[in-house]
Amino acid sequence: MTRYFTAFLALSPLVVQADEPVEARRIVERAIAAIGGGKNLEALKGGVWKTSGTVRGNPSQAEFHGELPGKFRIDSTRVVDGKSVRYSRIVNGDEGWVVQGTAIEPMTADEIAGVKASFYHKQAATTLMPLKEKDVVLSVVGKVAIESGKGTQIQVARKGYPNLVFTFDDKSGLLVKSEMTDKDPRTQADRKVEIEWRNYKTFDGVKMASQTKTYHDGKLFIDTEILDFKAAGRFPEKTFDPRK
Repeated sequence: MTRYFTAFLALSPLVVQADEPVEARRIVERAIAAIGGGKNLEALKGGVWKTSGTVRGNPSQAEFHGELPGKFRIDSTRVVDGKSVRYSRIVNGDEGWVVQGTAIEPMTADEIAGVKASFYHKQAATTLMPLKEKDVVLSVVGKVAIESGKGTQIQVARKGYPNLVFTFDDKSGLLVKSEMTDKDPRTQADRKVEIEWRNYKTFDGVKMASQTKTYHDGKLFIDTEILDFKAAGRFPEKTFDPRK
C-alpha cells in the first residue's frame, strides 16, 4: 500500500501540470463570456477609441484607429511648453511613422516592433480572442491578492510575440491586470509594462475597461479613460497614411 501511495505522490505533479492548460482555458472562456461572448468578439476586427487622460502627468486627448491584423494609428494632442501639439504614431503592416506637428519621421524597425508588441498586448487584453489561437500556450501561474479579493494569473505564450501575464478576478471573471516585458525605445533595455484594467462599461455591445493605468518599470506612464468606442470593419487606406 505504501508503495502505491508513494508512486501516486510521485506522479501527482504531472497530473496537476496536465490540468493547468484546461483550467487556464476555463478561466479565459469565462472572461470572454463576461465581456460579450466569443461570437461578438470574433466579429470585432477593428474599432475607433476616443480617450482622455494624462501621459507622464501631462494632459492628453487621443483617438485610436485599429484594424486587424497589423494596422494601428493613434492621434493625440499634447501640451508642450504651454502649446497644443499634434502627435501621431502610425503602423501599416511593416511600415511606421511618427508625426509631430507637421514633421513626419519613419519609424525604425525596433520602433515598429515595439508598437506591434504594444498593440498585441492591448488587443489580447481587450478582446481576449488571441488567447484562443491554436499556437497559444496558456498556463496557470498562481493566485494573487487583488483589490476585490483574490485573482488568478495566467501566462500567455506565443511564438513571435512577447509573453503576457494576465490576472483575472476570481469573483467577476474579468481581467484586472496585464503585464509584459518589452524594450525601452530610447535605450533598448528591457522594460516591464503593467496595465491595470478598471471600471468595465459596455461600448457598442462589448464590455471594456473604461479606465486604464499603464506603468513602466513601476512608474505611472499613462492614466486614461475611454470616452467612446465604436466597432468598425475595414478603414479607408488613407486612415493609415501619415500625411493625413
